[in-house]
Amino acid sequence: MAWVVKELRLEPLEEVWRDAQRDARRTRRRADRAAAEVAAALDELAELATELHARVHRQRMAACPPAPMPGRVRVPGPQVVTTLPPPDAAPLPPRAVRRGGRASLHSSPLLELFRATGPAG
Repeated sequence: MAWVVKELRLEPLEEVWRDAQRDARRTRRRADRAAAEVAAALDELAELATELHARVHRQRMAACPPAPMPGRVRVPGPQVVTTLPPPDAAPLPPRAVRRGGRASLHSSPLLELFRATGPAG
């Protein structure tokens, strides 16, 4: 027994096609919104990174200004006041020996970020 197609109705297929296009548009809009949110977050992170980099640079320059260049007159700048640890502070314990192949904050670029941050003054 064989099937003979006497009439082909395209309306159901057109309805499925319209639904698929609508779903594709919705998905595209959601993806565009998500991409915009991610781009905004990345821009904020880039601004934060620039600000932190400048802050670290300023703190390092305040702690250890560059040596004067010969032949140039140095204008005295603001005095940097540093606080020394109390004399009864215990010395730091020696750094523990680490196994090779493991991640360490001391070998990470993040160390600079943590070293530069401290109590706000």
